[in-house]
Amino acid sequence: MKNEIKNVISFYNMNPNIEWNRLNGKYSNIEKTIVHRTIDKYINQTADILDLGCGPGRHAIELAKKGHKVFLVDIAQANLDFAFNEFKRNGLEDKLIGMECTSAHEFRINYRFDAVLAFGPFYHIIDESSITMTLENIRAMVTETGYVFVIFIQMISIFKDFLKRGWINEIRTIIDSKYPQTGIFYPANKKQIEQYMPDFRAYRYTDARQMLENAQYVVKEIITCESFAAFMRPYFENLEFSDEEYSKLLDELYDMAGQDFILNSTDHYLVVAKKI
Repeated sequence: MKNEIKNVISFYNMNPNIEWNRLNGKYSNIEKTIVHRTIDKYINQTADILDLGCGPGRHAIELAKKGHKVFLVDIAQANLDFAFNEFKRNGLEDKLIGMECTSAHEFRINYRFDAVLAFGPFYHIIDESSITMTLENIRAMVTETGYVFVIFIQMISIFKDFLKRGWINEIRTIIDSKYPQTGIFYPANKKQIEQYMPDFRAYRYTDARQMLENAQYVVKEIITCESFAAFMRPYFENLEFSDEEYSKLLDELYDMAGQDFILNSTDHYLVVAKKI
């Protein structure tokens, strides 16, 4: 477990700009659009939000601009420093409730939020005890009427990512490591950490639903973050759209994002839940 955390902290401290810029471009804007349309559907503009695993603050900044107050938590100090500077640059310091550098399963304060975002922690929390603790802490920090928004990695994602890199031998290693049964990936070397991702755990969407229900949450919606455009970045970025065409396509992607046949083949998916 210590090595897992070390790898994760090192990866996200290395260059917050990478994660900040990840949501740039026409393809990446799909994820941002789908996620924020979903959040807006469930919460009002005065909601106080805990961004657990906030990264460099890309989502938090968008929410603060809409009027929300946010509390930022991340395991990487470089991410929090980047986020704070972005809040200052945008004149949004008054929208910050607080900040803390710690892991998701260790964070708990005596404050009730109207919404909790967990857009990164469940990628990298691998052991069952830490998963249980994180879900318990979230339950304690969200109001009775509040919502929890969690993003998970879909099981198929790693195979497509390795394939596009030409890591054929590594694919066999993944299969032999029982990843298809467990969803747990441990990088074999530094190259895999730096060019792909540190230790993570992926979930079938049915397993994510069951995990949340077992932790006394009721799942309200599961929606893909990329819809039917998943894994199509090279094609998508090269297509020429007018603003009207692009806007229409975003509407179509959002309308289809909850279909179960897409959920099985996406890259990431968002689960909306409430505590029982």
